[in-house]
Parts: sequence; C-alpha cells; structure tokens
Amino acid sequence: AAEPKLAPHAYALHTMLRLAAHTLSASEEALMAGAADPLSQPQQIYSLLANADLPWPVITVRGKKVTLDQETYVKLREDGDAKVREQVFKSFWPVYKSYQRTIGAIYVAHLRGVVFDAHAHKFADSLQSRLSQDNTPDAVYRTLVSEANAGLPTLQRYLKLRGRLLGLKEQKYSDIYAELVKAPRTYTLGEAEALTLKGVAPLGEDYVKALGQHFQEGWMDAVPRKGKRSGAYMNPAAYDVHPYVLMSFNNNYESVSTVAHEWGHAMHSVLTDAAQPYELFNYGIFVAEIPSTTNEMLLGDYVAKNAKTKQEKIYALTMQLESMRTTFFRQALFAEFELKTHEAVEKDQPLTGEDLSKIYLDLLRRYHGDAQGVMKIEDLYGSEWEYIPHFYTDYYVFQYATSISAAAFFAEGIEKGDTALRTRYLDMLRAGGSDDAYLVVKKAGLDMATPAPYRALVARMARLTDELDALTKDVPAKK
Repeated sequence: AAEPKLAPHAYALHTMLRLAAHTLSASEEALMAGAADPLSQPQQIYSLLANADLPWPVITVRGKKVTLDQETYVKLREDGDAKVREQVFKSFWPVYKSYQRTIGAIYVAHLRGVVFDAHAHKFADSLQSRLSQDNTPDAVYRTLVSEANAGLPTLQRYLKLRGRLLGLKEQKYSDIYAELVKAPRTYTLGEAEALTLKGVAPLGEDYVKALGQHFQEGWMDAVPRKGKRSGAYMNPAAYDVHPYVLMSFNNNYESVSTVAHEWGHAMHSVLTDAAQPYELFNYGIFVAEIPSTTNEMLLGDYVAKNAKTKQEKIYALTMQLESMRTTFFRQALFAEFELKTHEAVEKDQPLTGEDLSKIYLDLLRRYHGDAQGVMKIEDLYGSEWEYIPHFYTDYYVFQYATSISAAAFFAEGIEKGDTALRTRYLDMLRAGGSDDAYLVVKKAGLDMATPAPYRALVARMARLTDELDALTKDVPAKK
C-alpha cells in the first residue's frame, strides 16, 4: 500500500473492491436484507422437521426394543451382524422416504432462494456466488468432481476388499459402516502425544519441539466429564493468546488421531499468530483443514509402519482408508449432488422430492459400483439426501474433499524428504488470512484447480489398499 499504515488492511480493501460489482445500491441492499429472514426459513423448517417431528420407529434388536432415532441409527449401523445392519437401514430410511415430497419441497424452496440471491447480486450462478466470497475459482469445484469420478475404480477396489474382509457374498449399502477389524489396543493420552510427536517428525525439529512444549502448557482439556460438550474443537479466536483444544480422550485410536488433528489446527494458529498482524490472522476452512488432516496422515503412516502386530497395522490402514472414503469420495458425491440440483433450478427445471432422490440414487450407484456388482444399492437409499443438513449450507462440504486431497499431496511429498515442499508448507501455515486461501495454497506449490491434489489422494488410497490387500491374503472371499 502507498500508505504503510494501511498495509494490514490491504487484503480486506482489495476484497471489498473485488466484490463491489456485486454490491447493490443502499436501497436494494436494504431490500435484500429484509428478505434474508424469509429466505432462511426453508433451512429452519427442515431443521425442525428433521430434529423434532419425524416419527421414529421402534425395532427389536436381540430381544430389546429400541427407538430408531438418528442417534441410535448411528450406533447400530456399525453392528457386527449384517442382518441387524440391514434391519436398521430398512427401518430407518423409510421414515425419510415417507417425507420425500415435503422435504423435497423444502429443499427446492431453499435452492430457489439461493439462486435468487445470486442473480440479484449479479453473479452468473449460485456456485460463483458462494465461491466468490473466498475468491475460489469455479475450476476447483468442477475439477474435484471430475477427478473424484476418475478415481472411482480405486474406491470400488477398496469396497471389494471390504466385502472380502467382512466375509460377505453380496455387499449391500447397509454394510458401508461395518467395522472391518476390532481395535487391537488402547492408548493413554501421554502415548497419544508421544505418537503424534513421532508421526509429525517429517515436519522438522522446530515444529516437533514447539508442539512438544505446547503439550505441556495446559492448552488442552481432554478429560471426559459428565455434561461436557461432545466432539473435538480448537479455538484460536483470541489474537496473541494461545489456542485452546477441547476434546474427550477415550483411549482409542480415534482419540489419538483426534489429538494429532486438533493440534494440527492449533499449530496452524500458533504459526499464523506469530507471523501475521491482528487484521490478517484469521484463515478460512479452505486452508484450515489441510494441516489437521496432514497431521492425521503423518500419524497414520507412522503407526502403520511401526505397528508391533499384524492386527495393529491392519487397523491403522483401515482407519486411513475409511477416512479417505468418507472425507474425499463421500463429500465429492455430496458436492456433485449440490451442483446438479443447483444447476437444475438455475435452468428453471421442475424438481420434486422424487426427482432429487433419483439424482442422489444415481450418484450412490455410480460411486459404489452397483452396476459392476461391487455394492448393491436399493431404491430406498436414494432418500439419504434428506438426512444431510449440510445441503442447506451451500457449496461448503467440498472443502473437506479438497483439504484431504491437499493433505495427501503434502504428506506424501514431505515424507519423501522434499525439504523445499516442507518449507513452502510451513510458510502456508504462517500466511493466515493474508491472501485468498486458494492463492495461499498455490504459493505452497499446489494448484487446487488442477488434477494434481486429487490424483495424489487417489494414488495414496490405491497404495494403502495394496498394503491392506497384501496383509489380508489369508482371508478368503465368501463363495
């Protein structure tokens, strides 16, 4: 900036100028502000219906009657008995199927509101409107969807391996959450921290030393307690104050991975805070999930490589593969569904709940290899879109898929000893909100609008599938 005192504000000012073409007159913006509440009502109505008013069935599992609400569904869908899993799916999803018309009308009303707002603000479409807020190119989104489809043979190969390990003659969608292998051991919090430090060693001595020091400084509340908020979070909100980590450590590998993940966020904030002024220390989700997921991958690779038993290695590999399935391919499926539904409304095509279920069912079958005999997807499961609240936060979940792809690119390169890449990666963490997140990542050597990150993820998944396949050759396929 010509005026040095304005330098910390330059990015915000450039952003305002960039979006000026989409800012209406004062009276027009006042009108749009007044419309904000009515336009938000579809999401509110959906939330009330889905969380308070749906009539959950009562089923009998092993002689015990249970109400199959959303929480119970999440628990029972992992049951070790395939018959129980199928019973759960065929009891839970008809509830959504019966509300298909109503939830369809709610979602289409939401879509029409989003498209109206985009056009009113002079955007070409709703995708451009949403992505423009962070100045992310449309090509990032479209390349993700394209490359996810190109990688489906790798996903389906992993799914075939799952079916063999589960001992299933025919794999059904109700088997998608079945646990492949029991956790072979437990961990203390101290062991989790020690494993994390060893796992992230490829990030360099300075990173490891700082993380080890911060572990000792009381920044994390990890003790489970009654009434404590569930989940895991990192709060970096106070500038020039260290971040806080909140989680409940449950002595399993998932908790170990959560430690690595949340401290990936925390170290990102530590590095940003030290390098950026207050005005530029906030960063968006497009870059935020990269260091957390990179730490998870580095940890997973270390645990698999140093496993003391075959069972430990199998478990570490399956945890990583499931993460890639759910965070990359499932989120890419969601992203493709969003793109198709928004584009249909933008073309003024009529959409009903039945139409939406058909779109979703086609995607489910394509991704999971129904036509190839990999996994049987029944018509009923086309209603799953009704269960996903994220669809009311438009064009958001794709960033989980881009983040895990970027993490795969960085983790693979850094583990191979690419010190220049490691330097650029750490500089990316120091950049905070000093530029568009897409450009921050690009300066680190990775253009998210190109196939490179997504192919890195698919290649990593193929490699880990090879390892798991080789380790489990003694498990016969069901005849």
